[in-house]
Amino acid sequence: MNSKLGEAIENSIDSLLGIHVLVVEDNLLNQIVFKKNLTQMKATVSLAGNGLEALKVIENDNFDIILMDLQMPLMNGFEATRKIRQLLTQKSNIPIIAISADLHPQIMEKAIDSGMNDYLPKHCENSLLKERIKFHITNFEQCIDC
Repeated sequence: MNSKLGEAIENSIDSLLGIHVLVVEDNLLNQIVFKKNLTQMKATVSLAGNGLEALKVIENDNFDIILMDLQMPLMNGFEATRKIRQLLTQKSNIPIIAISADLHPQIMEKAIDSGMNDYLPKHCENSLLKERIKFHITNFEQCIDC
């Protein structure tokens, strides 16, 4: 097989094409970096600057996964996640990955306890980010008591 054709096929299989990601992050530079990286992976990206904005955006659009910062003004990621999990729609089950520079085990545990599905360092490798997004979308189950 032509190596360029093989590479193109591998890249299309390995992309996030067709996946709509909501990035909830208050830092503008981090928003730009996440949007650029996810767009390069072929994902569709929407942004919210805090938990309150995220709740409004979720009401009006459908997402496959949410990347949620933990420390934000107005409403932090923990509270926003709890409110998402309390929604009376299918949207309450959207996979949510915490993104934070704080890697203390207590914070990681608090994120999971608030209803998040996973926890990643804010500036992790793109390959890890892509792998975790694909994992949670692929293994997404309709689970109310998770």
